[in-house]
Amino acid sequence: MFAYHTKQRLQGFTLIEVMVAMMILAIGFAGLMHALGYFSHRHVQLRDRFWTQNIAWNHAVNIHLEAKKSLAGNDSGQMDMLNTTWNWRVRVYEVSPELYRVDVDAGTLSSRNYTTRITTFVGAPGNIMHTP
Repeated sequence: MFAYHTKQRLQGFTLIEVMVAMMILAIGFAGLMHALGYFSHRHVQLRDRFWTQNIAWNHAVNIHLEAKKSLAGNDSGQMDMLNTTWNWRVRVYEVSPELYRVDVDAGTLSSRNYTTRITTFVGAPGNIMHTP
């Protein structure tokens, strides 16, 4: 009789064992789904941050290239790129008669705020600044 019960016990799992195994798998999959959602959200944030930095740097470089003519002052606008509308804003502050501080902000239209700021300094139009 002992051999019969041992043989029957080795043929499969009990319902409780199957339920416990399913609960462990369900908890593991729930954690995995949460982690995947978090990583996909962070991926979108990092992508947007990367592109806003590129947009801000492009405007800062354009300001440096065009500074020999004139500093236009404050400006803002939007541009469409990568199926997203991006906001940008340029603010110019006079530090001294020969030096201007330029802040370039950029962000997505959906976030409704600027996520990146690039600050650069530009010499007054017509002045050639030399670095020692």
